[in-house]
Amino acid sequence: MTALGQERTRTAERWTYYDFPLAVGNKAWKNGIAAIDLSTGKVEPAHAETDLFVIGFFNRTVDATAAEKTVQVHLVSEIEIEWLGNSVSDALDAQDVGSLCYIEDDNTVSALATGHSIAGRVWAVDS
Repeated sequence: MTALGQERTRTAERWTYYDFPLAVGNKAWKNGIAAIDLSTGKVEPAHAETDLFVIGFFNRTVDATAAEKTVQVHLVSEIEIEWLGNSVSDALDAQDVGSLCYIEDDNTVSALATGHSIAGRVWAVDS
C-alpha cells in the first residue's frame, strides 16, 4: 500500500466473538481458555508455553487432532479492529495473528519493527 493522497473510508468492526483456526493436534473444550500461539498465529488450548497470548474462551468443543479446524472464541473483552493496508515490502501474514504490527505510513501497517512505532495487535490478515 501507499500513504494516503486523499480521504479514505474507515473499515472498523467490533468483535466479541471471532472464528480462529485451531492448530492441528489440539482439541478445544467449550469454555476452556483460548490462546494464540504467537509463532503460528493459530489458537490452542492454554498451556505452559512462553509464546501464548490468552484471548478468551472457546465457545464450543472442536476436535482438530487430525486436521486444522475453525473454532469460535468468545473474546475476554470486546475489541475494535480497523482494516488497514498491508505493507508490500514487509507484509504481515496469517502467522502474524496475535503479534504486534508497526506503522509504515498513514494507511499501511508492517511486520517490520526496526525504526517503526507500534500500530497495534494483528487480529486477522485478509487479502
